[in-house]
Amino acid sequence: MGYVLILLILFVVIYALGYLIYKSYFYCPPIEQKQLRNKCVIITGVSRGIGEELVYEYARYNCRLILAARSIDILKNQVAQKCLSLGATQVECIQFNASTEQACIELIKKTIEYSCT
Repeated sequence: MGYVLILLILFVVIYALGYLIYKSYFYCPPIEQKQLRNKCVIITGVSRGIGEELVYEYARYNCRLILAARSIDILKNQVAQKCLSLGATQVECIQFNASTEQACIELIKKTIEYSCT
């Protein structure tokens, strides 16, 4: 019986310490919609999957979007149109392949060019 009580106390102490560490160093409060309104967001890999769903969430927050993916046709014809219908204030589509450093530099230059700073 004594061992069970010691293990229980030990578990509670470790759990409490873990929670305090989480709250102190890793907790991030949710972002409110008004904080993101008209902010510029660059998202790569937008033509499908997680990137596509993520960009729709930012569109609902009325962000200015820079969409980057390898297939520009899908971006312009489907994703960009849906983003505008969800509330995005500006949508720019860029053909982008992240395999080289130069491509990443070009993405940043085009973002500045679209006055999304």
